[in-house]
Amino acid sequence: MKEDGFDAAADYVRVGVKSGGCSGLSYDLKFDKNKGEDDKIFVDNEITIAVEKKSFLY
Repeated sequence: MKEDGFDAAADYVRVGVKSGGCSGLSYDLKFDKNKGEDDKIFVDNEITIAVEKKSFLY
């Protein structure tokens, strides 16, 4: 992750769901430096994960 510019102390792993794929949905995973006001935050193994609340529908 460090080679991608990710700093676990300051950045987020962003997980989301979007339209597309064989089942009509696909998953989106990326590194992000900003937290949105509608994000739900989880911490696992010292990695902070941000999930948009609208993705919880899936």
